[in-house]
Amino acid sequence: MISWTRGGEVRSPDTWEFELYIIDQTRRSTFAQENLRLFCDVYLDGKCRIKVIDLLKHPELAFENMICVTPTLIKRRPSPERMLVGDLSDTNKVLECLDLRSPEKRSREKMSAMERAYDGGLSKQGASKRRHEQRM
Repeated sequence: MISWTRGGEVRSPDTWEFELYIIDQTRRSTFAQENLRLFCDVYLDGKCRIKVIDLLKHPELAFENMICVTPTLIKRRPSPERMLVGDLSDTNKVLECLDLRSPEKRSREKMSAMERAYDGGLSKQGASKRRHEQRM
């Protein structure tokens, strides 16, 4: 196992902890490691701890953690735990899965979803009411 921590081994409440499961040093495994380190530097200000686990050396951990595909990233801290599969090259998907979008964007998305649901409900009610009126 390889550990990589930026800024020493100090563990604070705002430190993100990741486990990256790989098989050997394949191109995809290396790419996932590089992407994760870059992601931590850019989006988490380096406040992260990364443990890289080679499943060829520790195959029992694949079963324990239900790893079927590599590379696989598990975010252990902060809660809730999340699992991502792939080389982490799609930044938007990584941000979405780890719930790191800005609070303003999340609020806008929630409002949009609520508006769509509300408008859809009104439209259905209106259509149902019109059909009922036409039958009479």
